[in-house]
Amino acid sequence: MLEKAEVYGLIEDHYRTNFDHLVMRFRGPSGSKHNGEDIVQEAYTRAMTYWDSFNIEKDFKKWFSRILVNCLKDKVKEERQHGFFETDAQVAEGQPRAFNRLIIRDVKKIIKMQPDNVAYILNLYFFAQYKTIEIADLVPESHANIRHTIHDFRRTLRRKFDMRLFE
Repeated sequence: MLEKAEVYGLIEDHYRTNFDHLVMRFRGPSGSKHNGEDIVQEAYTRAMTYWDSFNIEKDFKKWFSRILVNCLKDKVKEERQHGFFETDAQVAEGQPRAFNRLIIRDVKKIIKMQPDNVAYILNLYFFAQYKTIEIADLVPESHANIRHTIHDFRRTLRRKFDMRLFE
């Protein structure tokens, strides 16, 4: 059996050599680069925690790959339980594309015509740059309902302005 320092050395060498590659590899299955980083970091943390389960007769990469896959599964499960799996597009939603200055006034007018609770959600999302999960903490609506509200409003804007700006 390897000593703790030897296994930590293997883990550190693997980290230095493979971290960026692994983040990019897990970016797709996890939905975003941020989630990929979380998964890879968690995998290295678990490897350090469970170092004594590594058997010298086995391949380090296979052992670590199993840890990575388990971290991905745990991340997906955790996000599903909270009702939100953040994708790159949704990360960008925290900083929405800038509206054309000529239509921003029109968008605000359309939002004002909505019921107060819907207008509040839309203003938080489009202009205060809140994420949908953050809005769910502030209003009595469910996260799914908030996403649906925003989706419907974007559809309305696309029809009104005949643009794909609001996708």
